[in-house]
Amino acid sequence: MTTISDTYNKMLAEGVNDAERVGWGNANSQKMRFSVLTEIGDLGNDTILDVGCGLGAYFDYIHNTYPNLSYTGVDINPNMIQEAQQRHSDIKFIHTDITSDTHALKGRKFDYVFLSGALNLSANKHRDTIENIMKEMFALANKGVAINFLSIFSDYLSPGEYYCNPEEILRLAFSITQKVTLRHDYMPHDFTIYLYK
Repeated sequence: MTTISDTYNKMLAEGVNDAERVGWGNANSQKMRFSVLTEIGDLGNDTILDVGCGLGAYFDYIHNTYPNLSYTGVDINPNMIQEAQQRHSDIKFIHTDITSDTHALKGRKFDYVFLSGALNLSANKHRDTIENIMKEMFALANKGVAINFLSIFSDYLSPGEYYCNPEEILRLAFSITQKVTLRHDYMPHDFTIYLYK
């Protein structure tokens, strides 16, 4: 059985540019996603955690706007972490699964916790994975969480990708906190949810 990490290893090896190597549609759509994630609040001098950080592209994006924030990236794929660390030797990248009982961030907190695109590939019991990740991200946050998903209202559905019903994700978010914002206004195939403390 092919795991999500195996799929990313294949993309990492075969992709001709960073967008292909991490499974983005293209660099412009990824910048749009990053922009919407970042609109969760004024990040100023905050600490942030990037879950499913891949090659560290969100750091590249956010550091231009908020050069004083403290960034940490985590990913379940050791090859992604290795390359991200090579690109950004002064930034902390950690190989860990935040849903594991023994993950490397136990006891740590971050002002904001982000996830972009890391839940877009189909996997066994994916709905449960989404719920577990959302809950753990919220537990790791002092101020809020921002996560984007592929939407079932997309104009097209690609095989192997996981499309979420925004209403279902909204219900899940409200089971975690009553302070929630859903953004489905920037691309037809994508939405972002903010969960606030």
